[in-house]
Amino acid sequence: MPTPDETAYHELLKTLHPPLRAIITALGIARAQEFLFNHGGTFVKLPRADGSKLGLSNEELLALRYQLHDVRLATGLSSHLSDDGCISLPKADKIFLKYRNFEIRAMRGQLTLNQLAVKFDLTSRQVQNVLKGGEAVDQSDLFKMIDSGGI
Repeated sequence: MPTPDETAYHELLKTLHPPLRAIITALGIARAQEFLFNHGGTFVKLPRADGSKLGLSNEELLALRYQLHDVRLATGLSSHLSDDGCISLPKADKIFLKYRNFEIRAMRGQLTLNQLAVKFDLTSRQVQNVLKGGEAVDQSDLFKMIDSGGI
């Protein structure tokens, strides 16, 4: 029987866009984040055998191709995975905020507000917003906007 955390994790996966769900299922959260940080927002061709050019082991490449093929068959998302193995990869920067917020909410009973803020590199106010159901604003985006003259 799945634990409450496993059940919540699977519920979270259901809310994600199918290609992203396939990537996370194939690689796991940490590797998917790393992979999408390096390749997200681009159109890449998944090789048939050697994943090293994409920073993937052959097992990861096989799992990714398998999961994406299943998504394509189940949802008809041919715009995300073509017959020749090309895929439009989503950007990673905003996608994993949902997972981070899920983790914050799951750890609320175990850590204090300040401990959560330190663990997730947020302010206490941002953690409070997440716990209330809102989104925490990424402060680095704010500083980028200031540096670029956007504010």
